[in-house]
Amino acid sequence: MAVITDLQSLSQEFMEEKKEKQRLEEQIQEMQSQLLTGGSKIEETPAFRQRVAMEHQRIRGEYESKLAGMLHAWA
Repeated sequence: MAVITDLQSLSQEFMEEKKEKQRLEEQIQEMQSQLLTGGSKIEETPAFRQRVAMEHQRIRGEYESKLAGMLHAWA
C-alpha cells in the first residue's frame, strides 16, 4: 500500500512540475514575442495594422465580386 501511495505522490509531483514547465515556456514565448516587436504587442505594430487593412480590402473585394455575380445571375 505504501508503494502505491508513493507512486501517486510522485505522479502528482510530476504533473505539477509539468504544468509549471508549460507555464514557464508560455512566459518565455510571450517575452520573445515582445522582444521581436520592440516590447509592444504585435497588434499595435504598423505592419500588423497594414496587413489587417489589406486582408480587409481583399475579403471585401471577394464579397462584392460574389454579390455582383449573384445579382447578375438574378437579372
